[in-house]
Order: sequence, then C-alpha cells, then structure tokens
Amino acid sequence: MYGILTQFLGVTMIKFGEEVAAKSTARAKANAAQAQQRVADQKAKEQRERDAAAQRERFEQERRAAFNKQYVTPDGCEYPQNENQFIECANHKMRAKNVFFAEYGTYAEGAVITLHEG
Repeated sequence: MYGILTQFLGVTMIKFGEEVAAKSTARAKANAAQAQQRVADQKAKEQRERDAAAQRERFEQERRAAFNKQYVTPDGCEYPQNENQFIECANHKMRAKNVFFAEYGTYAEGAVITLHEG
C-alpha cells in the first residue's frame, strides 16, 4: 500500500516540478522578449532623435545660407576703418539677420515651412 502511494506521490511531484519548470522557462522567455523589445524601442527612439537633429541642422544651414546669399554688406562695412564703424556694421548685420530669420521661419518638426517672397 505504501509503495503505490509513494509511487503516486513521486509521479505527482515530478509532474508538479515539470509544470513549475515550464512556467519558469516561459516566464524567462517572455522577460527576454520584453527586454529585447525595450532595447529595440530605445534604438529606434535614438535613431528618430538623430534623424530629427540632422533635419534641424540641415534647416539651420539652409537658413544661414539663404541669409548670406541675400545679405548686402553696407558701404564702409567691407573693411571698417575704426572700432565704432566695426560695431555699427556688426549690429547692422545682426539686425538684418534677426529680421530675415523671423521672416524665414523656424524649424518645426513635421511641419511644412513655406517661405514668403517679398
């Protein structure tokens, strides 16, 4: 009688152990998959951030190039003769750049930027 009961308990314990091991393995696989997904998501986020930064930089380069192309240096500012003239010329260029940049617009991610003629 004890032999059958012992055998039954042994088989039951083995099955229980196998179920616990299977659940543990499944949980470990799920955790590993989640970890891989988090890594993939982080890499994708970082790539989107790099792409956005590159796009912003291209916009700024284009904006600066557009300003430089249209800016006309006032008479006497090509080679300033004194410090006051240099300061006035630098201020003129900064004011002109501020006006131009305000009209040109700013970078807005995902937005279509239109330039105004005139």
